[in-house]
Amino acid sequence: MESNTSIFCISDIHISAQNHKNVLEKLSKAISMIKKFKVENKIHNCVTIFAGDIAFSGNTTEYDLISPKIEELRLISKVVFCPGNHDHNFSQYEGSIRSILLASKQYDESVIKTASEGMREYRDFEEKFASDALESQNLLSKTYKIDNELYIHSLNTAWCSTLKESAGELHFPLDQMPKAEAGKVNLVFFHHPFSWLNLENSKGFRNELKENFQIVISGHEHEHDDFAIETDTTKALFIESVSFYSHREEVDGFFCITQENNDLKIDRFKLNEEEFEIFSTRRKSNILAEKGIRNKGAELSPSFSAFLSSLGTGFIHSEKKNLELDDIFIYPNLSVRINSKQTLKNKSSSQIESGSLGNRLFLSGDENSGKTTLSKKIYKDYFTKGFFPVFIDGGAVKKSSKLNHSFIRDLVQEQYSKLPTADYFDENLNRVLIFDDFDKIKGSKTSIEEMMQFLNDNFDSIVILVSDSYNLSEGIVTNIPSIGEYEWYDILNLGFKLRYELVNKWNTLKESCRECQDTLIKQNDFIIKTVNNVLGKNYIPANPFFLITVLQSMDEGSAADINTSSHGYYYQYLITSSLGLANIKKEELDEYFTYISHLSYFLHEKDIRSISVDEFNSFNKTFEDLMGLSINISDRLKKLVNAKILNKDEDSVSFKYPYVYYFFLSNYLAQSIEDEKIRAEIEALIENVNDKKSASILMFLTHHSKNKVLIEKMLHRSARLFEEYTPTNLDMDSNFIDKIVKTLPDIKYLASQADSQENRLQHEERKDYLAEIHEDEDEEALASVEDEKEEIVDLIKQFGMTMKAVELLGQLSKNYYGSLPKELKTKLIKEAIEGPLRAIESIFVVVREHPEEAVKAVEANIKNTENNYTESEISKVATEALFGLLSTITYVFIRKIASSIGHKNLESIVREIMDEKKTNSSKLVYLSVLLDMGKFGSTDVVHRVIKSLEQNSISKLITQVLVRNYLYMFEVPDNKVQSLCKMAGLRYQTISSGMRLEKQQDKRLA
Repeated sequence: MESNTSIFCISDIHISAQNHKNVLEKLSKAISMIKKFKVENKIHNCVTIFAGDIAFSGNTTEYDLISPKIEELRLISKVVFCPGNHDHNFSQYEGSIRSILLASKQYDESVIKTASEGMREYRDFEEKFASDALESQNLLSKTYKIDNELYIHSLNTAWCSTLKESAGELHFPLDQMPKAEAGKVNLVFFHHPFSWLNLENSKGFRNELKENFQIVISGHEHEHDDFAIETDTTKALFIESVSFYSHREEVDGFFCITQENNDLKIDRFKLNEEEFEIFSTRRKSNILAEKGIRNKGAELSPSFSAFLSSLGTGFIHSEKKNLELDDIFIYPNLSVRINSKQTLKNKSSSQIESGSLGNRLFLSGDENSGKTTLSKKIYKDYFTKGFFPVFIDGGAVKKSSKLNHSFIRDLVQEQYSKLPTADYFDENLNRVLIFDDFDKIKGSKTSIEEMMQFLNDNFDSIVILVSDSYNLSEGIVTNIPSIGEYEWYDILNLGFKLRYELVNKWNTLKESCRECQDTLIKQNDFIIKTVNNVLGKNYIPANPFFLITVLQSMDEGSAADINTSSHGYYYQYLITSSLGLANIKKEELDEYFTYISHLSYFLHEKDIRSISVDEFNSFNKTFEDLMGLSINISDRLKKLVNAKILNKDEDSVSFKYPYVYYFFLSNYLAQSIEDEKIRAEIEALIENVNDKKSASILMFLTHHSKNKVLIEKMLHRSARLFEEYTPTNLDMDSNFIDKIVKTLPDIKYLASQADSQENRLQHEERKDYLAEIHEDEDEEALASVEDEKEEIVDLIKQFGMTMKAVELLGQLSKNYYGSLPKELKTKLIKEAIEGPLRAIESIFVVVREHPEEAVKAVEANIKNTENNYTESEISKVATEALFGLLSTITYVFIRKIASSIGHKNLESIVREIMDEKKTNSSKLVYLSVLLDMGKFGSTDVVHRVIKSLEQNSISKLITQVLVRNYLYMFEVPDNKVQSLCKMAGLRYQTISSGMRLEKQQDKRLA
């Protein structure tokens, strides 16, 4: 590049009425940095390109908000724009003409003009502020002559965007491509990364760019957290922008391209508290060198490439013949450990290759955390970025004394078929070590120290993976001076969001899901609910091994209808698979199941979690005598440990995972339920259902038994909860609420937030946040009430038992929908509905009988907090807060009922109960069940339910929230959206005014 002009790139601003103050403040700091950068680097000419999504909804109001800052920027820089999908005002389109034209795939000029009509407000903004150096243009591109050597070309890839757009759907007509100026530097920029164009178009589009342009810049790819620079040839440089404003402040920013001698320097800026600073710098020469090394002959051997691609676990997929690592890999999160405590925010393991987590890392995880799989992915990441990694398997090496130059060269020869240099230890190579199963290395203190020193001296980056039982602070490597350079991270189980991403990748391998977004969303919805229910509250670790095993079992269990399997099937599948991996034969399974069931009861009777080896021997002898068997105890223990059923420490034996213990204990209880002693124990568990352990045993017991006496006992126990109250009907009995609140919250459906996939990811991310802050909620709840009055403690316990009871009753109904008589299923479902409604009534009755006192109590609480309210404002705030409390409690219980009994084979019974009761509460439960399943066919049935509701404040609000959340979470055609909004009294809004709180809106960005 011979131009003396520096180029700044800002992408994905997303300014709106809700976030404009923060955006403008951030933009002011960016402009200040551009001024400072120009002065410090003696830059005379610069241009700032905006790579799309300047606005959030493409309307004039938003462009007016940012205009003063653009005016300020123009004083120091030329400005050029391209539009993004958020610069498209979709509210401008009426009817279906545009959709029909786009579906025709006939991209002539008339179609382009009609399909991009919603960008008029963006074009007005662009015309007002863009540089006057415009040389030429067509419908979808513009060319600017910045100086004698530099031409900048902007493309409009968003012309055919839709409100709910997905990757692989867009098209850029190649006849609209601008002409590059021969012998000059040609920079082209556009908003959508290549993956958003359809496959055939993307290939031709990319080829045109790499053949004719020297610098290619796209907007921010929302699937990733970092910006990327790569090259296909020694000519074209591809840069994927970083977002400027999103909910991920740690990755937001902008970048600059500057000529430095005969090279290009790319500086990335990030906000550090009060000002932007240079976060990273890369040069084109280095990037080309990395790519050149790879292109000049650095190749992995076929056998090692196969090893890297292999999952190594025997997993299969019903529609993917050879399941490979990249098909389903999800980067786990890491937590940094300082003094054995997790004290810093979690990081994604995808950041390892960038070096942002450090260049000397220890990664710790349990045996099923996917350490080896992660090590393979890290290796591939480094290799594809131009580094030269070497993989060491500690289990194969075993001795620390083996590691020397000769040993590493032998590994290189096995792992590489070609290298660009004769010697791997050439100083020009960026060497990386991936050391798996480091804890299996044995050696003296001196030998370990020498090995570590050798590694530190010879590798630029080192990633060491160890078992979670390996304690660095107690290891002999702690005396090595350089060990202080290492960061220690724990590999975390997959949280809600990452589980969803895994399920989505698994389902995307299915043809039906690839062809239809609606099918994919519904499959994801059902499977993620099932997976989360099977995992329970830490019954099963949410690591990749268990999750993929459950996904595989769901596909294998019933290819036609996965809705028919009970959770007990999945637990048994996991256990049977584990026993099979430990070489336990099928004909032995019955005896092993009996043995483990008796062992679990042995621990249960003693109320202990582990037993000594001597006690285990004693149990084994008792079992041999009872069954008339002769068992090799050392072989038995070894197999159960290998099968991950049991865990053995030096002098104790315990169950490896909670689900194994609960599964076999409940199996023992179910098999012995006719025994009076066992029946009495079960009744005690039911009586004490609020206890976490009791509830867990009972939940697993529902997977093993449908004993009618057991069911009747559960029904009776549930019926005693809040028995002094009648179930609230949310009809006349809730009209007292109308006297408390004068106006209802304004509930809107925002069409601009209708991306169901993105909304689901946000929903799962929110669950991760809540799970983190409420990790010890049970203990905290007990601690917070232990000093309260006895009646308050009893009330809280009754609410807890009600929640547990509805789960148990719902699980029994779902597990045995095909074998329990209709009368008994109806009793179960009716009590699952009425129990929580009685709990609601226990709160309603207090406010109904003493409304003024209830409001005054809330006012008193407000007065005890720091606030600037006047007396009249306090009264208003108090009534709103009280209404919010009552409606939230009601909504939570309605949703809890629906999620517990919602099942396509139970829907008719729920409907019959609604028809019998004819109450608002039963109708809202039925409505929630329908919407929660995501498939009700025609809107007529929903319309009938909503129309039949006795209108009052709380019923109306809950209806609106249920409908709105359904519309956000499922793929619903726009005509049905508008119909449902009208039925529920939701305000249908196509532009962004009055959107959710800024934080919620920001989460949708990126």
